[in-house]
Amino acid sequence: MGAGSEVFQGACGGSWGLAVNLEHDLCEYFCDGIQISEVPAGFAVSTAFEDKIGDRIAFYIVRDEQTGLYRLEDDGSLVPELLAMGTKVTEGQRGRVFATILGQSRVTYDEDTGELKSPLMQSQELPQAALGFVSMMMRVSALSAMNPEIVRNTFRDDAIIRITQELGDRVQILTEQAVSPSLGEFIPDVLLSAPGKMPVAVFIAVSDARLYEAIFLRMAADHETKELCSVVALLDRDNSRLVTGKMRQRALNRLDATPVFYGAESEAIARIAKEIPTLRTSLQ
Repeated sequence: MGAGSEVFQGACGGSWGLAVNLEHDLCEYFCDGIQISEVPAGFAVSTAFEDKIGDRIAFYIVRDEQTGLYRLEDDGSLVPELLAMGTKVTEGQRGRVFATILGQSRVTYDEDTGELKSPLMQSQELPQAALGFVSMMMRVSALSAMNPEIVRNTFRDDAIIRITQELGDRVQILTEQAVSPSLGEFIPDVLLSAPGKMPVAVFIAVSDARLYEAIFLRMAADHETKELCSVVALLDRDNSRLVTGKMRQRALNRLDATPVFYGAESEAIARIAKEIPTLRTSLQ
């Protein structure tokens, strides 16, 4: 990892005593592009993922001196900047969504400092928690594009209705249900389940944030829980305006399938169904 790696490994041998393989674990979880450097509070971790203005998503690993445990923090700018731009993330419908995001991620918001903070944890818990923390940051950032007048997204509604119509008699269809308790931080829009078969998590790509969550679920299942599952992102159109080209490319490279819905609805659902082996013959 170049200079960042040298700084990190040197610091690990100092007063922190943080396991020297943490950087390796973070790199494995986030696939590529991790940069770690020592800062007065602990360590700054910069990921390859970018926010809407092209800045790399970053967070801090901070050690609690009293307990010797660790927590994750942002730099205290995300929520205050949203508020300064007129996005009232702590009020109304956005406020309710904001509270839900924090509750699902077990993150607290400090109104005095503007910081988002995780619970304290052991060092070995940091890689898995980092995935959820970055996912949380992306979801909070996406609140700026949320229209408080729209409760349900048309594309999401259309997709769930069509999935239910075409697969409801073949598999159990669950909405907003985790693949498993250990993967509870990453909730798909639809979970397809059949007895004795690998579950299929479907994320309806209404934003870059949803694609991030799909990718994070895939990485967490691969590197942390080792659970067998398929992760699919359903795109609205070939040239979708809901997601960026960069995020679509990441999804194409890292997920199990990325079908396009409008204009080929039945084909898209059939492609999702192929992820459940028992449905391959009947729906091809």
